[in-house]
Amino acid sequence: MHPAHYLGYLNSEPVLEKIVKANLYQLSYEIVKYGYYLKHGPNSSSLTKALEINKGQLRRLRNMNGGIHSLNWLQYETKSGKQIANDVIAWYVQRNLPPEKLAFVLNRMSPVQIKNYLLRQSEENESTISDTLVTWRDYLSMAKICCHDVTDEIIYRTSKLFQRHQELIDKLKQRERKKRVDEVSALYPGIQQILLRIKNKYTYQDDDYAMLVPESIEDIVREGDSLHHCVATMNIYFKQIHDREAYILFLRKRQAVKLPYYTIEAEPDGTVRQKHSEYDRVNSDIKQIEKFLSKWQKEVCKRIGEEEQKLAEVSRQAWQQQVEILRNNHAVIQGGIYDGRLMADVLEEDIIENQEAA
Repeated sequence: MHPAHYLGYLNSEPVLEKIVKANLYQLSYEIVKYGYYLKHGPNSSSLTKALEINKGQLRRLRNMNGGIHSLNWLQYETKSGKQIANDVIAWYVQRNLPPEKLAFVLNRMSPVQIKNYLLRQSEENESTISDTLVTWRDYLSMAKICCHDVTDEIIYRTSKLFQRHQELIDKLKQRERKKRVDEVSALYPGIQQILLRIKNKYTYQDDDYAMLVPESIEDIVREGDSLHHCVATMNIYFKQIHDREAYILFLRKRQAVKLPYYTIEAEPDGTVRQKHSEYDRVNSDIKQIEKFLSKWQKEVCKRIGEEEQKLAEVSRQAWQQQVEILRNNHAVIQGGIYDGRLMADVLEEDIIENQEAA
């Protein structure tokens, strides 16, 4: 280490001299490098008191040329009263895992048990030790939220960690989804009945793609979650369905109709306002998608009547008013592929008129 760094630190932590004289070179180096202060350093009459370990542990620390993490494990050994083998300490130190990173489970398992569990789970799931540890910690945190008994070995030491982790993610998402569905249902009652009534008019498929009408609010919320866009979180889309101004529809690949692909916002006459896939993107087959939408629009014109035409006229006026307000306010999109662009411009570019209806 640089002499100036050493002398500067020595001024505030005099016990550093004892650490160096005890041949604890790695520890002294890390103390100075990371600005680590011993809890009882300046006021301690002996090195063992300053390090909060006993003489036997001091010898072990010297023999392993241990640094801060090695010291932390020996300090934990003192507090817990349970012996930890040097090779176990070395394993944790090599992976930059001090006791505090395992605090979420150390009160239920020994360091050896934790090590063996991490090795087994990481090997079975082809994951790193670090990623496995994060998954384990998150799993137990979610298990507690779900009111599982995290003191029960069958919970905290589950044999299928990654599977149980995903199951709890799904469970919590379902809980949040239900909360959102209840919220929308209260604000805009009758949406499900509307979706049921329009199903036959807007459902269509060809050899490559299929247009589906969602059956419930939950379907729409799940679609937004799956494709990571705002249809699930923005009330405006549900209000439009409720007012029959515009509908949310699902465009899927014919061979994978259960897999979310594109979300479509369409007016009652089939005019497409928006068409977005995951993260509001468009995919490489957008030209084929647009050809399909054109075929779908022709079919919609055969099915709708005077009522839908009147609704479409009202819808068009409402849309034009929205775009005009956005343009006058110079509303700019923040983030995503359209970051920095005027929202009004993007909306106008995205629209596909139903020429048959016109």
